[in-house]
Amino acid sequence: TFEMEALKSQALLARTYIIRHILHSGDISLPEGAMVTDTTIHQTYRNQEELKTVWGTDYEMYLEKVEEAVLSTQGQILTFNNEPIQAAFFSTSNGYTENAEDYWGNEVPYLKSVDSPWDQTSPRFSSSKVISINEFEKALGIVLPDDSSIGEISERTEGGRVAIVVIDGKEFSGREIRGKLDLESTDFKWQRQGEQITIETKGFGHGVGMSQDGANGMALEGKDYKEIVNHFYNGIEIEKLNTFLPQILSLIE
Repeated sequence: TFEMEALKSQALLARTYIIRHILHSGDISLPEGAMVTDTTIHQTYRNQEELKTVWGTDYEMYLEKVEEAVLSTQGQILTFNNEPIQAAFFSTSNGYTENAEDYWGNEVPYLKSVDSPWDQTSPRFSSSKVISINEFEKALGIVLPDDSSIGEISERTEGGRVAIVVIDGKEFSGREIRGKLDLESTDFKWQRQGEQITIETKGFGHGVGMSQDGANGMALEGKDYKEIVNHFYNGIEIEKLNTFLPQILSLIE
């Protein structure tokens, strides 16, 4: 349902992602002969029969859009210093993307925080979740005081997400809290009411790289896929895949 230029951006990322994995395979356990999994560990995948079920009567129209996005960017990948980039992307930002080092701990020169105001119109921009005090304590391995306090958010990242929070004398990263409480984002705030805690979040996903909703917002404003990827990835180039073919062929033969 997204604009074509946003889909072209996503096609570039998907192609770049698999090329990087071919050239720099990790040590994760994979099915024999595979270079990636079809799960969220790498990139999810649905075959045409599954897509027919998901898309129903829109199948032909959506498939045609996907094919156009793929073929119109054919042979193009994103590089930095002549290497395929780590093509990180996520659903929806809180208005800014995140520095890679603030979420994963490792600095990546092209994965820096940039503004993404277009996400604010997304239905996934904000959400809330209510959990019991008992669930909260059990998930985090802490005991809350008897008063109405929860913990202190002592540091936020450049992208406005929680970096450090201290609860019951224990320090947690925003990423730890997100994982343990199954939150949609690391940009959160909370309020304790009786035996429950209401947690409000902004954005959806880890926040690093290209925001899919942000890309679509840029496309709606008339930006093309080249402008979109250059906004979300600092200092990258759009390069022809042919450059890497000898190296790829030597690895897969």
